[in-house]
Amino acid sequence: MDPFVAVGLASSIVAFLDFGFKVVKAARAIQESVTSGTTSQDEDLAFLSEKIKGLAIDLQPATPESQMTSDEVRLGELAKTCTRLSDDLLKLIGKLQPANPTSKRQLLRTALRAQLHLQLSYMSKSELQSRLDQVITTGNCQQGELASLLRNVQALQQGVTVTSLGPDVLDQLSSLLRSTTRALDKTLQSRVMDPLYFKTMNNRFEEVETAHEQTFNWILGPSGNSPGSYDDSDSDNDSNSDSQEKARADFVTWLTEGHGIFHITGKPGSGKSTLMKYLCQHPQTRSFLETWAAPKQLITANFFFWKPGSPLQKSMNGLLRALLYCLLEQAPDLIPTCLPVQWNAAHGHSESITLSTSDVQDALDRLVTNPTVYQNHKFVFFIDGLDEFKGNHDLMTKRLLNWASTSSTNLKICVSSREWLVFQQRLAHCPSMRLHDLTSRDIRGLILATLEANEEFQELSKTARPDRLVDALHFKSEGVFLWVTLVLRMIEQALLTDDGMDDLLKKIQTTPAELECLYEQLFNSVLNEGHPIDQQFALKILRLLSFVPGSKGNGSSTPARDLELLDCLFLDDFDKNPRFAFSLPCGHDFKPDIESR
Repeated sequence: MDPFVAVGLASSIVAFLDFGFKVVKAARAIQESVTSGTTSQDEDLAFLSEKIKGLAIDLQPATPESQMTSDEVRLGELAKTCTRLSDDLLKLIGKLQPANPTSKRQLLRTALRAQLHLQLSYMSKSELQSRLDQVITTGNCQQGELASLLRNVQALQQGVTVTSLGPDVLDQLSSLLRSTTRALDKTLQSRVMDPLYFKTMNNRFEEVETAHEQTFNWILGPSGNSPGSYDDSDSDNDSNSDSQEKARADFVTWLTEGHGIFHITGKPGSGKSTLMKYLCQHPQTRSFLETWAAPKQLITANFFFWKPGSPLQKSMNGLLRALLYCLLEQAPDLIPTCLPVQWNAAHGHSESITLSTSDVQDALDRLVTNPTVYQNHKFVFFIDGLDEFKGNHDLMTKRLLNWASTSSTNLKICVSSREWLVFQQRLAHCPSMRLHDLTSRDIRGLILATLEANEEFQELSKTARPDRLVDALHFKSEGVFLWVTLVLRMIEQALLTDDGMDDLLKKIQTTPAELECLYEQLFNSVLNEGHPIDQQFALKILRLLSFVPGSKGNGSSTPARDLELLDCLFLDDFDKNPRFAFSLPCGHDFKPDIESR
């Protein structure tokens, strides 16, 4: 028997017993009125008859007995007994026999009530409870199940108010009602929130590398925190430590009592995204923010823009959907406030619920501008990569400033970006930090940790001073983590070919300090020095670029778009057979191919 059908059957039994008791009581009153000439219950006998007939129909299990478990069979037998009693009640109404409190019928009713208590107890531990728990957890519920839940919640709500059932049965009904109501609420919430979700929502966040051990400890750790075994004895590191102390104090103050926008800025590759991920994941961040939010509920949301990603990963629509989804996931009680039309549609069994860009924008605006929302909540947004947003950066920045100023004591935003003029001007009055000025000690620690783990470097260190290489990398990096990461890989490759210390130092000296120049050098090395297969693949990608809508040399009128990684996945297939796509069966599932590559 379907779990939700079992709830309906139990509800019908409750309704029958309660109404049957009232019928007996009314019949007794009518019978007494025959001799006394008056009546205390002026009931319509025809109405009572029809009511009992309707209840008896509801007691018929829809599932064949052969498909029921033993416990469900017993519940069905209880329903059948109630059905037989309905015939007796109809006869009772017709004959108006005086009610005898010691009769078999009265004893049977008491026994049925006890059996119902046992069956409700079983249901709370059975497949029903398991299915309800699943729905409460996931919010997944079929359309038929949703309609059944709505009906049965109403039936159970009526059942817990009856006066003819004992407290044991009513307790079981209340427990069942709570679980069923939670399952119903979760299902309705999921139906409204599902259109907000998009599968690449968290891709950029997940792809950002986690901060190296001890890197960025200074920003949330205790004052005077030192990054472990990293050597910070020289004056440059002392100066860097002082700068870190000030930046830490400013940021922690903003977390615990500040307002508005905090701006993390820095050169390309300086670790802004890594730091933002670190802040989003570190429990100390939440601890500081909860100090600010108390006694209200703290709700945080994050979004990482990514220019090479899908349209929603670099657009305002994607930002709004991600933030709204995060907020409602943590505080679903706000759904009726920001999406009232969709919430009503979910209750009305609408087949599908859609959300346009304007719907999402209006919903988020309702949340951040509604004073009643902040009676019990405070919001914090973490938005990474403002420079990777594809659109009008000035308007986007103004929107964030407007959010933060609308309710400055209840909503604040931490953002990161490159040092572009539009952000420097619009956020000039916001507290900020220049990351590449603060990471000197972290970068030195990363260099040491990487080289100390390299066996070839350990061998070289026996005959040459290792600090020369560390100092050269540290000085040339200029606070850019990505530069260090790329050059360290180059150094590790050189160590495998037994390059000496002088050779390594020359390679560092001739490596461009700017990332764009470094990328150009690496690209040229692939074309001029790489393996022929690698060279061919690089040229294929260049050729593919000429076919991307909006690229130079492409006369297509199709709207411009960026080349994405997905575009490169099937280059080898195309090289073997330019018509490979036409040879695939209709409806071919590319997901396994994409995941394997």
